[in-house]
Amino acid sequence: MKKYLYLIKKAKIKSWLKFWLLTKDQVKYILSEILEGFSFDLQNTVKRYFKIFNIFGNSVQDGTPTPTNPVPIESVADDVNLFDLKNFLSDRNVSYTENEDGSLTFITSSALYLSPLQFSNEDIIVSMSGILTTLETMSNSAIQVLNSNNTVVGQINLSNSKIENITGSKLRFNMTSNKTITLKNIKLQKGTVTTPYSPYNYGTFTIDFEGQTENYNYTFITKPLRSLPNGVRDSLEADGIHRRVGRIVLDGSEIWYYYTDTGKPVFYLMTEEYIFYKQQSGLLCLSNYYQGKGQKASFDDIYNLGNNTITFRSTLTRLVIRNDNITNVQDFKNWLSTHNTEVLYELAEETIEPYTEEQQEQYNKIKDLYTFDGTTNISSTDVVPPYLQIQYYMKGE
Repeated sequence: MKKYLYLIKKAKIKSWLKFWLLTKDQVKYILSEILEGFSFDLQNTVKRYFKIFNIFGNSVQDGTPTPTNPVPIESVADDVNLFDLKNFLSDRNVSYTENEDGSLTFITSSALYLSPLQFSNEDIIVSMSGILTTLETMSNSAIQVLNSNNTVVGQINLSNSKIENITGSKLRFNMTSNKTITLKNIKLQKGTVTTPYSPYNYGTFTIDFEGQTENYNYTFITKPLRSLPNGVRDSLEADGIHRRVGRIVLDGSEIWYYYTDTGKPVFYLMTEEYIFYKQQSGLLCLSNYYQGKGQKASFDDIYNLGNNTITFRSTLTRLVIRNDNITNVQDFKNWLSTHNTEVLYELAEETIEPYTEEQQEQYNKIKDLYTFDGTTNISSTDVVPPYLQIQYYMKGE
């Protein structure tokens, strides 16, 4: 017991010593202004804790989406290169069961080995991770990677659960019909660099700190942290992850209606059934197939909605889409079933997700972040960097 108390006392002394070293001589320090952005090159810094260090979400699109030219939405901590097995099965009308352990069970059909799924015109890396199990022997079935010439360059054989990282440009599920398969912890990753396996719908982001003599980084595992063009962002805070941006994927199973009196092909969804969004002037949403527009309040606004756009009509709580290439509801629903449309929107009320034990440990490290003596460079090497708000101490006179 004495030894245990001694260790506690020693740890407290060490903690207070570190605090004193990073806060002493504060009369010589001055506070910077509050800075916001994605990276910083801070000059004249001192070795001291940040006054403010906040982390926010960020969502980006590289171009203007249309129904014939979709542009994916990428967010902080998105596993943006993760191949979505659920969508792959759903798009091919293959029913599956999601088990309690996270595995997927389905019965194969010829729909699983139709035309290979094209990822890119250039070779990429398909990282396959996890455990593949089957309820029956399947000696000739595999998940295959093909090159641009449709030649198989590598595969995972379901009979022996082989796991590989393979470079190719196409993916094909080549499976015998009417067999029951269970896939657990599968990660089919599109991209040029492989990353460690993480649970479905979770990713990581890293913030790097570099100084004259010291360097360190901070990594967080989370579901995506998103943002909207109007500045609304998810954030990491002391009590958990604050969600201010909602997400829905439209797949044609919704109840859609048609504005027949506009003379233009405008479809709407009664959103109270699906989306709880914030009604406010200028609300913008993001979509992978349509260009987001500011919120509309009147019928005239909807009538003049531009082609291939998506918006909300606040007075009637409707999500509205205009697609000039489709002229009736059933065709529109059929189109959605093969062109799943992602929509990001502002939540009417933010929600708070409590941290897991691992996330809490990671968040606690934020309190230990500090600037270096001389210069401090802060950056992120992630595909989508987090948005940061900081205030720091610098040398005074």
